[in-house]
Amino acid sequence: MRHTPIVRHHPLPDLSRVLPSGLHGDGGSFSEQDSLLVFTFNSLLGESVTSANRFVMTIIKKSDMVPGTLDKMMEILAWSYNVAL
Repeated sequence: MRHTPIVRHHPLPDLSRVLPSGLHGDGGSFSEQDSLLVFTFNSLLGESVTSANRFVMTIIKKSDMVPGTLDKMMEILAWSYNVAL
């Protein structure tokens, strides 16, 4: 990936300690009345079936969400990534 524009123009000068990861959010049915929002992450360098390389970060029932819930969830996920850094 080192020759792709996103890597060549990355703001960090030293990418030797960077691990590219993906974040995926998707909804799924939970019951006849409700559904879930699931966020998973995975390494972009792994080569395996999706179920083997995606790790659940959070799950929330959509009926429990209020305005601002998604923003707060993204803030917490960003905090987690920064702590891992």
